[in-house]
Amino acid sequence: MKKILMIFAVSTVLFSCSKDDKDTNQQPNSSLTPQSVLPGEWKMTDTHQEGTTKMNGLVVNSFVTTGSNFKGTVLFEENPNKATANFGYDFKSVVTTHFGGQTSSQTFNDVIPQTPAVSTWSINSKGQLEGFNSDPSAATTTPFDVVIHSPTQITLKATANTSQSQQGTTIESEVKFEVSMEKLP
Repeated sequence: MKKILMIFAVSTVLFSCSKDDKDTNQQPNSSLTPQSVLPGEWKMTDTHQEGTTKMNGLVVNSFVTTGSNFKGTVLFEENPNKATANFGYDFKSVVTTHFGGQTSSQTFNDVIPQTPAVSTWSINSKGQLEGFNSDPSAATTTPFDVVIHSPTQITLKATANTSQSQQGTTIESEVKFEVSMEKLP
């Protein structure tokens, strides 16, 4: 059972699909907009995900995932709005399982291989980036808040929630994503 829950937690980190609408798009540098800053080539400099999985309201595991050894870039083009990505990176997940009054932690190390992907991006009415995913192997995308630190430094943030019920058991997950990027000259 513990292995199934750990696999579920790691899968949730990589494949979460719905956005929590209570986040607002805060801009430390308000004179710049996502539409004006995004066009160009960017490299990933950091990524961090954390979340919890609950079964019938009780936390059964929590996880923190960090990235390193970033490879590749994404090119955001305009007219048409196209994102050509070729990201890859190593990641480390620490999964803590809470079951039957016991708590245990396990660390997983893996690689998201450098994978080419092309998508159509847009900025929605909330100022969020849609249509882009920092993991090209993921089946769905989650809108990202675009926090602009400068014309060459941004952080993409999102919160994804999933809920599934079957035979009286409800499994809920919440994952918070953060991806930092630097614009190339």
